[in-house]
Amino acid sequence: PAYDPRILAVGAYDPKNSLNKDKWAPADFNNKASSSRAIDVFAPGLHILGLRDPGSYVDSNYPASQVGERFTRGSGTSQAAAP
Repeated sequence: PAYDPRILAVGAYDPKNSLNKDKWAPADFNNKASSSRAIDVFAPGLHILGLRDPGSYVDSNYPASQVGERFTRGSGTSQAAAP
């Protein structure tokens, strides 16, 4: 979606179950960089905890994503762009 060079293109890192950042790699679901546009910055984007929105589409359709009463776990470049 970051086709415009004035827009920051954010990719998601997969931490590969390691706290060692040297082992992290771009997540498989990232759009691949092209000769005309590359990803500008990467951030953690898998298994990110966020506040639940009870009754929302995600909350209702993905109950396995719930972590306790207050949180949900999500993955994606949208999760990476949020921080």
